[in-house]
Amino acid sequence: MKLKFIDVLIAICGMVILFSCATNVKEKETKEPVIGKYVYIDSQNVLHTKKRCYRGMTVTDKNGGKHWKPIEFVDTACIRFGHLRKLCPCCVEEEQYEILNKIAYRNYNLESSPF
Repeated sequence: MKLKFIDVLIAICGMVILFSCATNVKEKETKEPVIGKYVYIDSQNVLHTKKRCYRGMTVTDKNGGKHWKPIEFVDTACIRFGHLRKLCPCCVEEEQYEILNKIAYRNYNLESSPF
């Protein structure tokens, strides 16, 4: 009788470990997009990849109140090298910069193409 109880206990522990590992794998597979359809330029001409970049998009007034800066939506199909002069250090990481740079290069080539 004791042997069966231990076997059942081991089987249950094995299933718990198996299912917990399976859930972790699914979480890693679902990634948010690196660059969306739009990027955002704030009132100081800083480019952001997140619309609500809290650190870069807020301004503190004299009374200590926080307010959102005005932003301009820029379609990624319209990105030029000039947009990449000032980048937000909070929401633009290396991988995103490389993608933005490739998009700007592609757009430059499309502009200068004779066709």
